[in-house]
Amino acid sequence: MYKIILIKLFTFCVIGCFSQGKLGISVSVSNQGQVDKTLEDFYSLNFPYGFAIQEYTNKTVGSNLKYNLSLSCNIRDSINFRLRIGYASRSSSYEQDYPAMYWTKSDKHENIEICPSFGFTRNKGIFSFNAGIELPFYYIFDYTQFLNNKSYDTSMQLTHESEVNIKIDGGYIFGINNFLNVKLKLVKSLFLFSEVNFGLMYAYLGGKYERTNTEIYPTSSDSYQTFDKTFTKLFFSPPQLQLGCIFEF
Repeated sequence: MYKIILIKLFTFCVIGCFSQGKLGISVSVSNQGQVDKTLEDFYSLNFPYGFAIQEYTNKTVGSNLKYNLSLSCNIRDSINFRLRIGYASRSSSYEQDYPAMYWTKSDKHENIEICPSFGFTRNKGIFSFNAGIELPFYYIFDYTQFLNNKSYDTSMQLTHESEVNIKIDGGYIFGINNFLNVKLKLVKSLFLFSEVNFGLMYAYLGGKYERTNTEIYPTSSDSYQTFDKTFTKLFFSPPQLQLGCIFEF
């Protein structure tokens, strides 16, 4: 049903835009303010029913930004339809080095967003103001984590090595947003814009938690653990902030 609604909205936007010649294509970058804390809370291994881990040093965290591509159209210079697609990937690595122990940890998490919206536009000189309602849907990919542990004796000879691979099922987050958008006209068809999005969201995350322990040295063995780990939450989201440019023709 959701896919059918998106297809119909997309088709209507394209037909309406080409018939009136007011098509817009934009690219933007944003934070993950609406979903970031919820994802962090659940997929952190300190979350209930997970496994607690130590604090790590030498932490390196990749970009936590979302990259967006949007197709929009204006009807009668005052009504705006838009379809936004966003992608975000966050990875991190940690390292902890003690005289007799060495730990490394890395993880990765991705999500995509599909978000149709409807709004009203007002033009004031070189500025345009757009406000309305949107329906964000986030598909959350599986969370993966890898850990490696090595232990040494006083002469720094390896005494133990093991690996842990963890996978937690993804899920989805959807809701209804308000958005406020301000555009600044740079040249005839090129605009710079900023936008804020916030609203009521529902999250369903998780499913199966899988942990594989592999003993590498001095003996070789594997053990496997799995259990259900799910989380649901209805919440008012923090704001998502966007900055980008749009080309209209």
